[in-house]
Amino acid sequence: MTSPALDAFVPPAPTGQRAEVLRELADRLLTLRPGERTVVALDGVDGAGKTVLARELAALLDGRREVHRAASEANVRYVGGQRTYLTEVAPRSRATWVLDNTDLEHPVLGAARP
Repeated sequence: MTSPALDAFVPPAPTGQRAEVLRELADRLLTLRPGERTVVALDGVDGAGKTVLARELAALLDGRREVHRAASEANVRYVGGQRTYLTEVAPRSRATWVLDNTDLEHPVLGAARP
């Protein structure tokens, strides 16, 4: 199920280091549980680029693995709630990989910090 809102913005094709990191991430995802379902969850503050990243990964995986994207339109988050979540849940400590998207032109894919 794909929400129309997910397709409202078409990002430009990634280039340079961003394209390299996205290809590496897609290749790593393809090695996870071959022949089985793999769920990839993207989390971050509003406006961080989760939807753009989801679209880029879906495009790279298209034809190589079945992809379904979903989003919750009702999931309206607030800064205070995000801060509480980041503090109490510590998603970086639970992640296998972390994509640091701070600089969209020079993203960094790395192992999650302990």
